[in-house]
Formats: sequence, C-alpha cells, structure tokens
Amino acid sequence: MQDQQAPAERTDLAGVITKTLAELGGSADAVADSLRARQIKGTQGDECDCPIARLIREMPGLDSVDVFNGMATLFPAGTDGTVDIDLPEPVSNFVWLFDQGLYLDLVELSAVA
Repeated sequence: MQDQQAPAERTDLAGVITKTLAELGGSADAVADSLRARQIKGTQGDECDCPIARLIREMPGLDSVDVFNGMATLFPAGTDGTVDIDLPEPVSNFVWLFDQGLYLDLVELSAVA
C-alpha cells in the first residue's frame, strides 16, 4: 500500500494526540478521573484495548494503536508506516497501575473472563 499521508500530517496527528493525553491530568488518579468522565474503559494487559488505546483510537486518522512501555505506536490510516510517541508520565503511570489491578472500575466488564 502506498503511503497516502504526508509526514507533516502524521506529525500533526502525533501532536494532537500528545496534547490530548497531556490534558488528561497531572497524576495517574487524575488520568483515571478524566477517563471516567469520558466513560472510557478497557482491558487490562491489552496494549491495543486499554483505556488509553481506546481514547486514542477515537481520534480520526488512525487505523490502530498499541500502548506499551510508556509509548504509543500509532498506525495512521492510509499508510504502512507508524509513528511512536512518548506517553506523558501521568498517563504512563496510569497504564502501569491499571494493568496491576488498580482502577478496576475502568475495566470493561465484557472483557473479564
């Protein structure tokens, strides 16, 4: 597949996502509160389906996203390429704590076996 998205567009997309993530709050608890307010839940231990991945996937211009180890790998629509962004520290801390079993109210119940 030919890359349909210009590098500047991918950079803009990464910038919008980074800004959105930074606005979630200054601590893991604040990030959790922001996700609650948006009614976004997810699956523990699933880099493609945690609440942060779901939030990012809501943004236009993406086919997919992986959230892992303090980073998000974006898969922009119309391209075979990826864009890596560093998660803000509070968001990264939230993801780690969520996967460790905190914020159980943000676990999608249909995802629990």
